[in-house]
Amino acid sequence: MNLILNFRVYSKLALVLVVFGFFMPIMSFGGFFSINCFNLMTGGIPFIGGDFLTSLFCFFLLLSAIAGVALGVLICLNKFNVKPMFDWIIIGVCVGSMLILMLPPIFSKILEEDGSGTGFGLFLLLLGGIASLGLQIYSKIKNE
Repeated sequence: MNLILNFRVYSKLALVLVVFGFFMPIMSFGGFFSINCFNLMTGGIPFIGGDFLTSLFCFFLLLSAIAGVALGVLICLNKFNVKPMFDWIIIGVCVGSMLILMLPPIFSKILEEDGSGTGFGLFLLLLGGIASLGLQIYSKIKNE
């Protein structure tokens, strides 16, 4: 396996951005703890529930990103035969929980222009999730 051009590994390395973004400020006024930021932005997840489900999806987001990074390390070690199905499950949980958490706050911040901006952590979360999904799709196309 050529690790230099293995986009499957790159897909897992992009999840490091998600882990870093989770611990950076999501909003310019919300502080560093992501669950509080998501609750401040939306008052909980609209149409689903309040603080418990927001906390649960934040937990899924962080845990799946860490599991993806660990899976990338296992692929690099080449000692275990890691099936691509696990890649898709981990990235699906990560990107799915990210969409559930972030789409309402992003649209609400775009619609209201009160000067309260988003923090750098939100951009890292989005960049890591999109890059990871894109690299995983590209790796599937190349049959790695």
